[in-house]
Amino acid sequence: MICIVCLGNPGKDYEKTRHNVGFRVGDILIDLFDLILEKKKFKALIYKGSIHGKPVLLIKPQTYMNLSGDAVALVKQFYKLDVSNILVMCDDFDIDYGFSRFRKKGGPGTHNGLKSVIQVLGTSDFPRYRIGIGPLHPRMKVSDFVLQRFTDEEESSMGLVLKEAANAVELFCLKGVEEAMNSVNNRSLI
Repeated sequence: MICIVCLGNPGKDYEKTRHNVGFRVGDILIDLFDLILEKKKFKALIYKGSIHGKPVLLIKPQTYMNLSGDAVALVKQFYKLDVSNILVMCDDFDIDYGFSRFRKKGGPGTHNGLKSVIQVLGTSDFPRYRIGIGPLHPRMKVSDFVLQRFTDEEESSMGLVLKEAANAVELFCLKGVEEAMNSVNNRSLI
């Protein structure tokens, strides 16, 4: 079973902020593959279904970003998931808007959600998919930048970005991280 972890902050105030791009891609996947909301448990909204016959869980932690690992650990333990089958999807201000990157494993960079997941799981050996929200404005605090909405120009192309990011996650589910890396990294989503 593949577990797609969509990082974001719960609540209406955060819906269209840069930090919630993971939730927004998750919503596309939920609609595209008719994933069913099982219920809210393990500090997350948990959706079940399949992507082209492969069983998947899609989770949207309902903690704030810096505590995302709590939900991931509970889901991992309950479903007895191997970390190699947990894909964590999040924003990244070090990647320009319209680009994205898969990695097999690695550090959290400056992302507090990834830091939390790594800390709670005790490993960074899980695949992740980072969706560009940058560049960070040079005179802006990171927290202010990630919690702001996209510009009107960015939002006008957001539908395409979200759709292409969902296609990239679908490819990951079908072919694995290597194929996803080869297909997606360093290519524009728009």
